[in-house]
Amino acid sequence: MAIDRVKVNRWYFVDNVKATCASYLSTAKIFLDSSETICDKNLDRFGSEAFKVVYYLIGHSLELNFKAFLLHKGYSEDTLKRSFSHNLSRLSTEVNRNGLIILDAEDERAINELNDYYSNKEIEYEETDFELDAPWHYFDIIKKLLNEVKKVIGVMV
Repeated sequence: MAIDRVKVNRWYFVDNVKATCASYLSTAKIFLDSSETICDKNLDRFGSEAFKVVYYLIGHSLELNFKAFLLHKGYSEDTLKRSFSHNLSRLSTEVNRNGLIILDAEDERAINELNDYYSNKEIEYEETDFELDAPWHYFDIIKKLLNEVKKVIGVMV
């Protein structure tokens, strides 16, 4: 059976921050799983071009993990959009200031390095060449974050 159209609904639960956080984390996990799948099965097929997609998915997964935690801590979606936008470095710093200190110096360095390209949409719009840590390091960071944020919020995804 061929699929001609797909409608995707926005999962924001106005009266239930926990459900919204769970939705963010679920999407973050899908982005992680997708990036791992690309690396596992498609690098031979697409070569280094596939890494643009992988790093974009990694950045977005990190962003959603950070924002889920901050929503849980009482930040509004509007504040997260206006004050932090897509800035992984600022989000990571804010998460640390709010008590989630699980990343080591190497993890923070890798996030800051990715942020240089991700927050400015340079990966997404192919505006520059870039060189970053191998995706496996970022996969480990995301898994560490995802497991800890799930525990803090009290959700399963």
